[in-house]
Amino acid sequence: MATMEDKCVSVYRELSLLPSVHSVEIVKNNDVFHIDCVWQHNDLERFAKIKYRKSGLFKKAGVGFEVFMSPICSEVTGEQIISLSECGLKRAVLREATVGGKSRQYLEIWENSIKVTTIDFVAEDKHGLVYSNAVFGCLEWSRDGRKVLYIAEEKVEKSCSYFKKVAKDETKGLDGLHREDWGEQLVGCCRSSLYIYDVESESILSLCDLFPPNISIGKSIWSDDGKTIIALGWDGAPWKVGLIYCKNRRSAVYQLNLDSHEVVRVTDGNSCVYSPIINPSGTKLFYLQSQPFGPHRQCGKLMSHDIVDGKIQNTSCVVVDVVENDNFSFNGLYMESIPHDCWWKDEIIFATNHRSNISMFALNVNNGVVRCLATDGAWRVHRVVDDIIIASCSTPNTPPSVKVGLLSDEVKWTNIESSSTMDDISWEVIQHTPNYSNDEYSGLTFESILIKPTHTPIKGLIVNPHGGPHGCYPTSFDLQSAALCKLGFAVSRVNYRGSTGFGQNSIFSLPGNISKQDVCDVQQVAEFASDRLNMGVRFITGGSHGGFLTLQLIGQYPDYYSAASARNPVTNIASIVSTSDIRDWAFCVAGYEFSYDACVTPEMYNTMLNVSPIIHVDDVTTPVMIMLGEADLRVPISQSHEYARMLRARGKTIRLFQYKDNDHPIANVKDEADCFVNILLWFNKYCKSE
Repeated sequence: MATMEDKCVSVYRELSLLPSVHSVEIVKNNDVFHIDCVWQHNDLERFAKIKYRKSGLFKKAGVGFEVFMSPICSEVTGEQIISLSECGLKRAVLREATVGGKSRQYLEIWENSIKVTTIDFVAEDKHGLVYSNAVFGCLEWSRDGRKVLYIAEEKVEKSCSYFKKVAKDETKGLDGLHREDWGEQLVGCCRSSLYIYDVESESILSLCDLFPPNISIGKSIWSDDGKTIIALGWDGAPWKVGLIYCKNRRSAVYQLNLDSHEVVRVTDGNSCVYSPIINPSGTKLFYLQSQPFGPHRQCGKLMSHDIVDGKIQNTSCVVVDVVENDNFSFNGLYMESIPHDCWWKDEIIFATNHRSNISMFALNVNNGVVRCLATDGAWRVHRVVDDIIIASCSTPNTPPSVKVGLLSDEVKWTNIESSSTMDDISWEVIQHTPNYSNDEYSGLTFESILIKPTHTPIKGLIVNPHGGPHGCYPTSFDLQSAALCKLGFAVSRVNYRGSTGFGQNSIFSLPGNISKQDVCDVQQVAEFASDRLNMGVRFITGGSHGGFLTLQLIGQYPDYYSAASARNPVTNIASIVSTSDIRDWAFCVAGYEFSYDACVTPEMYNTMLNVSPIIHVDDVTTPVMIMLGEADLRVPISQSHEYARMLRARGKTIRLFQYKDNDHPIANVKDEADCFVNILLWFNKYCKSE
């Protein structure tokens, strides 16, 4: 008979083969569209994330489409970013390959189906690593297809010892010089800058000296005429604050004239701006904007500037303002970026958090009117070509599928790559009116997503609050939740007040109220779901702030949960304020205003300590397991080691795992899978009816 470990490994292995959509590219040829879909899944034999490409054709057929997808797949190896020229006939590929046991990066230029150029960046020795991450990654063709814009780390001056003979391009004694980087998952990213590869002259042009030394360049785009670059610059002065997951860092839009090399800052530099795009006619610049510091994820504004004779005008206009209150029809802009090539006439097509869904909307940039195109589930916009939209969607019991639709008042969808619904899993979104009142932000509601097995008895309820705290669990397919359901557990994913997608007031209701408002919301959901399922066996798990809440709940409700697990949890805000790469987070959640020169007072330390899980260690009776990423800079592992020592000293049940080569998410394929099995076996060990 198969053991629970065998069942867990088997189910997780099976679900790991279900792919997610990585990217979609389209090229139009007359009335026929060629489509490349790149999918990604976890390979548990190679312990690697595997990408593969499927290609096909589609064309309009009445009000729908005829689709012809090839049954042949090919694995994608080493591709970090792909960019198509405007004509669709040229392709730039940033590729990583191992040569002589060392990793190297190459830029490949393809024309039609022929690779015409390969540039070895190491041999060129013009800069450091070329970035492909979500923060700094950029590979953009000029409109005429002659140049490729990309972002790389500025070349670092070589150094040698004072006691060695100086070689060419070396400076003595700089080996130990500290270079501050942008923190968690951006280690080594100290000063990113702009570079241009000229296809015709086969040369690289560095633009790093044109920007202030404290500015790191992010997403950048070409102007319509190819003579101007519009660049996003992140401000690293007076010191860098962790950037990933944080849409509240000071930044500005810059305009660079390639003829004169003049750089003009377009925005004031006192806000957080991101994701610049230009409309198809080249007459307007658009970008998203939020306020610096405070909550790390906020509702954004869509801003615009006119472009006259190639110059961006200084005067800005608010196209879509912050949505303060949840109105159920459109709750504001929460996306990481505006989708590339997302225009239809004067509308931007995009998807953003909308309560517990990621819904799709069309925004008219002339009048700011927003209309909903699709709401249920988690949607993602990939491309818009003419009046055709390519999107993907998933739900908690349906893995992602790629769809094509004809834009009109109501979009009718045709599946390009579809997925089967898992009939052994059901789900529902539940709206909650909070029991814990917040007089300053009254009238707020929140939601939970209850996912449960349909064909087997339920062994226990797993309560799962998200991290952030200003994040959100969407109604998307989640491998771990689906696996837990297939193994007999119900999962309640909690979007407590403070989650994105419910209006700005919901976000701002939480700072200064953590450990009370969020804890009460999660406990309210736990009791509701437990009563709904008539379930006496309850568990709780979460990562980051979800781990913080996990430890708070087993401390504040010591007899309620049978077992708990936490990934990289915050345990002591008073100590993390001086060790995390996002020091401002501790100020914000404790209800204080952050400034670069802020000193923590005894009163602040006292407040931070009193809202931390570590003060409840005497009350903890629940067995708890903690998983740590050894390289985590967001929540350093010292946090959990301190908490574990306090529990052990009191004779409490605590188990600790520490994974090398992992940071805050613990996302390495092997370790992510092992974490899941450990959590499941931990809960199963305590899965006895009361």
